[in-house]
Amino acid sequence: MAMLVRLVRGEWRKDDEGRYEHVSALEGFTMAVRLRETDGYNKVVTAVKERLALRETDDIELSYQWPQWMMGPEWKRADPIYILNDEDMTLFMAIRADLEEPKKSLPKHSPK
Repeated sequence: MAMLVRLVRGEWRKDDEGRYEHVSALEGFTMAVRLRETDGYNKVVTAVKERLALRETDDIELSYQWPQWMMGPEWKRADPIYILNDEDMTLFMAIRADLEEPKKSLPKHSPK
């Protein structure tokens, strides 16, 4: 299964309360890359670099953060999770697939 993953260039910073937030390098500017659930780390890094028009020798970090609705009432914001290898990529892709699945399984209502 292929999925679109949003790419946002920027960095993680802690706010005054010690919670991480992602600060975009270009406010409001995002791109997407199409990935397959079985793509490994190296393939994803190559796809991201191509999509962002980066050189093969450029360094990048892949990371994500749990959505707020998954955090529970006690947590305000999750720490960033870095993708460093195939195992991390497999976990990220599984989470993405699980997040997409409920959207697909909702019944469509016809207007009355």
